[in-house]
Amino acid sequence: MVAFANAGGGAILAGVDERANDGGAQVGVVVGCDVGDGTILQIANKALGCIPPVAIDVSIENDDGKPFLRIDIPSSATKPHCTPKGIYCTRDGRRNRALHPTELLKIFLESEARAFAERFEAAAGRITKELGQLEASLDVSIQSMADQLGWADSKLGDTESALDTIQAYVTRINSETNDIASRLRTIFRQDKRDDPVTERERTKLRDELVDQLLNDRKLLDVIAKGTANFTINAKGKAAEELTKEDLHPIFKGALKIAVDKVEKEKYSVQIKKPGECTKNELDDFALLVKKGGEVADGIEARLKRADVLGFIRYEKAIVGVGALKKPALAYRNGVFQKAQATANSGDFTREIGWLFVEQKHRGKQTRNLITSLLDAARAKLVYATTRKANEKLQRILKHHGFVQNGVAYPSTENPSEEIILLTQISRPPSQRKDGIGRVQHDHEAKRGAPQ
Repeated sequence: MVAFANAGGGAILAGVDERANDGGAQVGVVVGCDVGDGTILQIANKALGCIPPVAIDVSIENDDGKPFLRIDIPSSATKPHCTPKGIYCTRDGRRNRALHPTELLKIFLESEARAFAERFEAAAGRITKELGQLEASLDVSIQSMADQLGWADSKLGDTESALDTIQAYVTRINSETNDIASRLRTIFRQDKRDDPVTERERTKLRDELVDQLLNDRKLLDVIAKGTANFTINAKGKAAEELTKEDLHPIFKGALKIAVDKVEKEKYSVQIKKPGECTKNELDDFALLVKKGGEVADGIEARLKRADVLGFIRYEKAIVGVGALKKPALAYRNGVFQKAQATANSGDFTREIGWLFVEQKHRGKQTRNLITSLLDAARAKLVYATTRKANEKLQRILKHHGFVQNGVAYPSTENPSEEIILLTQISRPPSQRKDGIGRVQHDHEAKRGAPQ
């Protein structure tokens, strides 16, 4: 109970035994247990005996006439908890482990932070009350000024004196307002609280710097190379809300955004039929496939049998490739049998394969390349295989409606690696882009189809 409460919560099933099946996997077997009030009371006493007590919810479940208890323990808002013997532990996978001193410290600090936030909210309430009192005082002052104005109208000879009095009131009100703003600004900075006004000015200044850098590419180039000396100055409201220490990280963030946008403009994705590719393009494609460690025997001939080939270009150089393949039924059957897939291999007539991107260009246009290949598949169902360790590619494929089908199996080329099969169950709408990171379908353009 303590371990679940200190972690993300969990459930205990009393009356469900854990046994190994013929394949060695652990499965639950309902054996039943006493579900009387006495048993539930004993469980509740256990929860109350934790320090501090752990909240639980006990319910009776029935399975084939064998009742068992489900004890739900939510993640606690009053953590950390320990056992009556003073043991602090948490849940780690399928086991309990002791909380490290640094983890305990982090939990205590978070608890203190919540307490501080409550105290700050109380202080903010008092400030709000004082502001209300000031507003009432201002109303009185304004009313007094109105009375003074009325008196001035009736006493033309004292007009100049009345105006001086009004000016004094306005000056005092403006001074008090500025003082209140300064106090609030200081409180937010000292407590490092999120300030929506400061954040708004920070974002506004960053966006202005991004526009300035993109409009002056020469300036952006020399600053990015570190060959220029420059200063950053904030004006107007930004000068009031931002400190000198705020300006450097704001500019650094603006510079990164501008450089990334310029860099993305250098990339493009092309989708072509094999017959539309030049010999150099096919040679470069085959070279990258071999570099990626794929089976390269007869790759030049196999490329020509693909449905379409995809290229990632950086400026003019080909830095990544992928293909929508038309695998033979015997090959597909072999893949699906190795994976012990539940899906019918005959339903999947296309395969995403031969994916490889040069190391320094990874993460740039891989998602757009896969999107374009899937667009070329149209209504056909697609599958893909990948190394189990390649989690990044799995995330991209799952984003496009792929799920793992069956189990992992050893690679033919490298038995120490495991391969998984992913099959498509749904696909989001086309995500073709124009401009930055544009996707160009050459074979469609030649037919006059929309791009």
